[in-house]
Amino acid sequence: MTATIDSSDVSNNKMPGPYKIVAATSFGIFLSALDASIVNVSLFTMKESLGVTISAIQWVVVAYLLIMTSTMPLMGKLGDRYGKKRIFQLGMLVFIAGSFACAISIGFEMLVLGRVFQALGAAMVSANGLALVTYFTTPQNRGRAIGLNSIVLAAALGSGPVLGGILTQLFGWQSIFMVNLPIGIIGFLVVQYAVPKADLVKETRFDTIGAALFFSFLFTLIYYVTISTIADLITTIILISASIISFVLFIHREKVFEAPIVSIEVIRDRKISTSIFSAILAYMAMVPVSFLLPFYLQEALGFDQTTTGIFLIVQFSQVFNEVR
Repeated sequence: MTATIDSSDVSNNKMPGPYKIVAATSFGIFLSALDASIVNVSLFTMKESLGVTISAIQWVVVAYLLIMTSTMPLMGKLGDRYGKKRIFQLGMLVFIAGSFACAISIGFEMLVLGRVFQALGAAMVSANGLALVTYFTTPQNRGRAIGLNSIVLAAALGSGPVLGGILTQLFGWQSIFMVNLPIGIIGFLVVQYAVPKADLVKETRFDTIGAALFFSFLFTLIYYVTISTIADLITTIILISASIISFVLFIHREKVFEAPIVSIEVIRDRKISTSIFSAILAYMAMVPVSFLLPFYLQEALGFDQTTTGIFLIVQFSQVFNEVR
């Protein structure tokens, strides 16, 4: 990869301490993970309020996970090219806008569209939050800083169900999105004043084709996994074929392009590829359970939202421990 480093952005800034960076980025990291767990406890209430089926309401969860997962590598690359801090803050604003759209949704379609914007913002924040922590730390304190970042992630996943249950029961399901607005605004301002700009990586060309192929691969793969139980044979063949073709073309593109989206050396590393595959299997096994469990607890057992949230803590803590 041919690249030049523009150091003018940080040459006159004092290097901040690792704890300051972790604290500043924690607002965004917390929100992006929180909205992966806070919604589940309210799905039954949303379904009844919006008058949709369970197969439709699943897209409130799927849209978020699908878009966030598919676009995260691209957002990391944009952070390298245009500035990690800039993309991180842009992600905070997009996430806040998506949260507000979800809170004022007048219909199911508007809610799902708001979740898409939330996911785009969360992808920007997640991809560049840890990158900022890594960039502004040394080999001596980087491990501790990343560990603290993981604690924030675990706290968000663990507290999401309880917070979502309490807010939904007291103020309605819209409140689980409104709570993001003040936290997001505070986080944006903290990053603005506490985090200096990182160096820019100015590549010769941006791999637009590679980014499109990688997005197509992840999107078709995750979409098929989502609808695999109800998909007919023709749909299955189309989605699997599209996923395989996109992946093969992506690998070929990255081998010949001078500034690849994902380095082939990373994909060839057995430790990394095995970890990714294991994480995929873990999520495939646990996420469907975390989606269906609130419906069982509330519809079959008659639990209220707060009690359901307390029960879901165990589920999301297990998800985090398995994929960590």
